[in-house]
Amino acid sequence: YAGEFRAHRRHGTGVLRCANGDLYDGTWSDNVQDGRGSAVWANQDMYDGEWRAGRRHGRGRFSDGITGITYDGDWECDMPTQTPANLVVQAARASGPAAPMAPGDGAVAPAVHFDEDEGEDAAATP
Repeated sequence: YAGEFRAHRRHGTGVLRCANGDLYDGTWSDNVQDGRGSAVWANQDMYDGEWRAGRRHGRGRFSDGITGITYDGDWECDMPTQTPANLVVQAARASGPAAPMAPGDGAVAPAVHFDEDEGEDAAATP
């Protein structure tokens, strides 16, 4: 981690690079992502937008690193807010029509929570 601390915790702006290749560059509050930031996971999934309490929350853009499918919209507690009926995503590759994506269908990367002691990430568990 390279960035600001407060009371020995990540706070302010900083960049965290994990051993597995995950990266977060943005603002932190009390050791979790909070505010504006960008994440790139080892599988090349990307998210750029707002975070709250370590989760994607607010306006943001997600890109699936394998399919090229993107979602640009609102997020709540790490999930897109739009329902499958009105959720439309666009393929980054011009290989066909836009594809639907349902929240929780595996197309959206899991939340990244960083272990303070080890500096590595783990998928969030509900």
